Amino acid sequence: MPVDDPSMRTCQVIVASGARGPRSRSACVRGLLTLIRPVAASAGAAQVVVGGACTAGTRALHMASVLAGAACIFFIIAVANVVNDLVDQAADAISSPARPLPSGAVDRRDAVVLAVLCAVGGIASSAVGPGGMALGTALLLVSVVYSLAIKSTVLAGNATVATLAAFPLTYGVAIAHGALGRALSGSLLILLYMFAYEVLKTIRDIEGDRAVGCVTVGTAAGQLKTGNLFRFLVVVYACVAVAVPLRFHEHPAYFVVMLTGCLVPVAAAAFLLPVTTSAEAVTRMLRSMVLAWLPGLAALWVHLAS
Repeated sequence: MPVDDPSMRTCQVIVASGARGPRSRSACVRGLLTLIRPVAASAGAAQVVVGGACTAGTRALHMASVLAGAACIFFIIAVANVVNDLVDQAADAISSPARPLPSGAVDRRDAVVLAVLCAVGGIASSAVGPGGMALGTALLLVSVVYSLAIKSTVLAGNATVATLAAFPLTYGVAIAHGALGRALSGSLLILLYMFAYEVLKTIRDIEGDRAVGCVTVGTAAGQLKTGNLFRFLVVVYACVAVAVPLRFHEHPAYFVVMLTGCLVPVAAAAFLLPVTTSAEAVTRMLRSMVLAWLPGLAALWVHLAS
């Protein structure tokens, strides 16, 4: 009688998703760029610049420490993304077979070299910021350990990613020697937003995660309960996005940008799209949250600059 061993299935999928024929150099380069997820890495770096600019004005764009801090965050996010794809190759072969590793566009060895190079860049560029290389190394370790151990811990993994995503804004303010009160409240909003986003992503990845035995809130609770949890988290985010800025006597521009560009569109989509039953709705919701990220960041700029 055959034994349904997740580790055996993982090995089989990795073997089956190996390189498929000769790889062109251009395809490999495109695959390596895809692995680091440059948009996500740039968004993290942009938070550092926003935090610095709201503290030091346009001078921040010429401050070596702010630019180095942005580079540090970019490289560390890149490492986290590459390592995540390395660990998730088997799951991606099922849920996202077009990804560079399962499709064979990028060899695992090349991906490891890319991760090492980005890690060196991240630690080196952290030297001039608060905490120096020790902080850069700590961020790097947490990012890597997430993929290796924390991810399969249901909500703890989602909370870890959300916390890391919220860090760059406060980091940028700290680099420019600004007041941390507003920065921390802004980072709280990012944390709540990303927590909801990460929980929703587990629904998209249910099939692949189940196939390799990865335990997430999506695989543990199912789409219905996870979708409802996501909606609850969106409501929490909305309440905090409105309530916390009142504590700082926020500029009216914040509410205009936040409500029209981020809060209302995301909340409406969360409850109008059938995220509890439809995989397509989950994909559309994730895209909506990505599009709403820029107006949300603009609102945080107003919040920090007020």
